[in-house]
Amino acid sequence: LANKLLDDAIKIKFKRNKVAQKSFQERLEKALSNYHGRFVDFEKTMDTVVEVGNDVINKQKRTEELGLNDQEIIFYDAISAGKEYAKSDEVIVKIAKELHDSMKTSVSVDWLNQESIKATIRKKIKQILIKYDFPAESFEKLVPMVFQQVEANYTDMDFQ
Repeated sequence: LANKLLDDAIKIKFKRNKVAQKSFQERLEKALSNYHGRFVDFEKTMDTVVEVGNDVINKQKRTEELGLNDQEIIFYDAISAGKEYAKSDEVIVKIAKELHDSMKTSVSVDWLNQESIKATIRKKIKQILIKYDFPAESFEKLVPMVFQQVEANYTDMDFQ
């Protein structure tokens, strides 16, 4: 029951942040899989579930500490997957803000059905990564993650 409640909370809280949602759900599923496979006992499983729950709660505090809004944090999470390429956390914050600003001006009504706009968005993502000295080999991992966040957040045109 606790698992189901936490899973539902993750889906609701991170509806638009696919990277964070996937991360939390994978941790939860791994804990339950280990329990069902009898690799860990109930107490250890519950400790993990509580830890994931606390991390979900602390995620909002982290967003505020970084000075990001709900739209910017989605890009921060996506770019954090390539943290090894960033010079610092502050650089990732700058990239997240720049990506958000760039995407606001790049998308239009019905943009998901226009391949030219999708290509332009991918190009802008790469340009921003290049600006902050991310190597070309990082693009294969990061561009799809960032683009997934764009798709999840900029489809209904109600962004800020």
